[in-house]
Amino acid sequence: MASELQMPIVMMDLRYALRTLRKSPGFTATAILTLALGIGSSAAIFTLLDQVSLRQLPVKDPNRLVLLDWDGDWRGSNTGYSVWSYPWYEDLEEQTGEIFEDLIGRASIPMAIGVSGEAEQADVVLVTGNYFRTLGIGAAAGRVLQEGDNEIPDAHPVAVLTHEYWQDRFGGERDVIGETILLNQNPFEIIGVSQENFRGIDLATRPKVFIPALMKNTVSVGFQRQIYQLDNRRSRWMNVFARLRDGMSREQAQAAIAPIMQAGLEYDLATDLSNMDERGRESYRQARWSQAVDATPGAKGEREA
Repeated sequence: MASELQMPIVMMDLRYALRTLRKSPGFTATAILTLALGIGSSAAIFTLLDQVSLRQLPVKDPNRLVLLDWDGDWRGSNTGYSVWSYPWYEDLEEQTGEIFEDLIGRASIPMAIGVSGEAEQADVVLVTGNYFRTLGIGAAAGRVLQEGDNEIPDAHPVAVLTHEYWQDRFGGERDVIGETILLNQNPFEIIGVSQENFRGIDLATRPKVFIPALMKNTVSVGFQRQIYQLDNRRSRWMNVFARLRDGMSREQAQAAIAPIMQAGLEYDLATDLSNMDERGRESYRQARWSQAVDATPGAKGEREA
């Protein structure tokens, strides 16, 4: 009974509210605009949170991915987190076959991308040749990068477009395969387009192109060439992800990789200490021996660390 009595009151309130809004069109427009902006902002924030914090990567078995992270002091060209030099990546790949199914490296670098005489600044991701295979990512057109594209430095100027960039810039036309794109004014052949809804393993960025990591010297300009060197063990610029073998936990992998890490540090010490005085050697030795590697969860990508 109470609810039946309340209904006429609700209808009267609603009619009164509508009459008030009609009499104040300026206020009505402002209120509607404010609500629209608030709802739109909330939706955008939730979308970003969903993509960066909640979703896993759209890759094969994301829960078996780990990000290899430095733990401890570092003496080198880059103090950023979770970054390795390319020689360190090669050592890890060669020596961790019993721990990981695959090891991949990637680095996002802003570049000038030129198409048909027009240029724009955007992120380009340098990746190892096994990157797409390890993540289980195929091609929407053409082919993705393969191991053979990343065997010899500066020998394979080939590029894979993200699906999003392909649609936005080229209208999804398949005849883009075989065309040339300029990266920092260097010509690269477009060999393929990555599958839809994949734009890499850092969900906070929107890269447009993938190229082989060993093309780094070709595309590097200015400080990038001087500081982030391809063959320098102390020049750290690449994130390294690994896929755990079946039955291998993160904790087991971290323990198994520790002696490999220490062997690499010993090699570095023997090389680096030759030009230092005794005081410098001891300080450097202590800093190096304080370092270790963490295998952190990688299912949500590079930003999870």
